[in-house]
Amino acid sequence: MTKLVNLLARSFVRTFYEANIGFFLVMFYLAFGLMRSTEHIAIATAIAGSWSLTLLTLLLWLAYGFKTNAFVFKQLQTKRYRLLRDLAFYPDNMQWAALLAVHLMVLAPIWAYGVFIGYFAVLQTHYLHLLALIGFLTVLTLASSLATIQRVKHPVREAQPGLWYRWVSKRWALPRFLWYIRHSFVHEPLPAFFAKLGALLVLSGTFYLYRSDTYDWRLLAVGTLFAFAFNTMLVYGHYDFNRQNDWTLQMPLRRSAVFLTTLATWSTLFVPEMVVIAYNSASSISLGTLLNLCLFLVALAIFWMGMLTRYALNREDYGKRSFYLVLVVVVVLMYAVPLLVTNSLLIALGGWGMSGIYLLKTNS
Repeated sequence: MTKLVNLLARSFVRTFYEANIGFFLVMFYLAFGLMRSTEHIAIATAIAGSWSLTLLTLLLWLAYGFKTNAFVFKQLQTKRYRLLRDLAFYPDNMQWAALLAVHLMVLAPIWAYGVFIGYFAVLQTHYLHLLALIGFLTVLTLASSLATIQRVKHPVREAQPGLWYRWVSKRWALPRFLWYIRHSFVHEPLPAFFAKLGALLVLSGTFYLYRSDTYDWRLLAVGTLFAFAFNTMLVYGHYDFNRQNDWTLQMPLRRSAVFLTTLATWSTLFVPEMVVIAYNSASSISLGTLLNLCLFLVALAIFWMGMLTRYALNREDYGKRSFYLVLVVVVVLMYAVPLLVTNSLLIALGGWGMSGIYLLKTNS
């Protein structure tokens, strides 16, 4: 039993947190970077005492549950984890216990927050709210494990494109730089949706803090950094990015064309974030702050493109390296390093990363 749980934990839990490191990075930034402990207590107290806020919390937890289930189901469909389909040969009670442990581990963040809210519900004697929160988490965990058992016993075949889609594809081809974006939102809609939603929430919250208190452009820079990191981790976690990257490199294009194709792809991916920045810039940012932010955005775009290129060169270590690089940049910003030094560091790191395009083109 223990060996089975360890196998499933390595196959599902570890890969889930690695693939969604950007999501949890942003949540960490929101929870511990923008909010004080008193604000956490105030929010938990409000949720524990209001049915409308409790319902909203349950809806957010349900969305997170869909996200975890979609990831587990996708892992079962990949060739790498076909051996896990042998799980169907274990006794039903052992299957259920092992998968229950797996879903408890992937749902651990919302369980921890549920216990935190439940503590304040007990202090206020709102026992019905406590029952609703803990009961919902229990049902969500049990239902997720049972749904996974059914997916193991009855695998779902991947659907084929419809006639209309095939007819359009024969007569009109997407530009190369739009292919990845379309594929990402069609084949993995939930991760793509939550990545864009998380990035937009981070930017909106950052601009709200900027307008409500005495912050300078560096707060906007840090928020923008994390919003872009969220999108970059979406690319990193996309199961078909490797194939798309190899397909791009094998095309009869010069290195400059490969670079421009990659630049157009990420620029299009960041359009919603750019719209939010432009909208808020027109109403609440001075010209000097806007120029500083634009310079930082240029350096940031070069930085993220370099990290994505290095990912193609060394896919095993990319997640850890990019995570640590993000922390370094944040520390540099928080210690009030001059703008010229900050941008120079980002451009240097991005230039080092993008030099991998030449190595990739040579190796291919």
